[in-house]
Amino acid sequence: MVLNKSKSETGIKYLNVDNYSKYGHGYVVRVIINRKHFVVWSGNDITIGKKVAEKVQSLMSISKAAFLEWYDYEREEWLQNV
Repeated sequence: MVLNKSKSETGIKYLNVDNYSKYGHGYVVRVIINRKHFVVWSGNDITIGKKVAEKVQSLMSISKAAFLEWYDYEREEWLQNV
């Protein structure tokens, strides 16, 4: 059986099971743009992961530039309020 790696294991776009975490995180929200990985959030609480993934999905639906601007300037403050 071949797994399709373009789909999320959780059924939520951008929210994946974090199999590579050396810190024990269960989930990761990651965006890949031009072969570069932008890890937005990683942790064990799936409800927070869903909120972060929904925010990322809404930004990516606008444009990659909108996501990158948010990632660089607003992400940390936004994550503290979640």
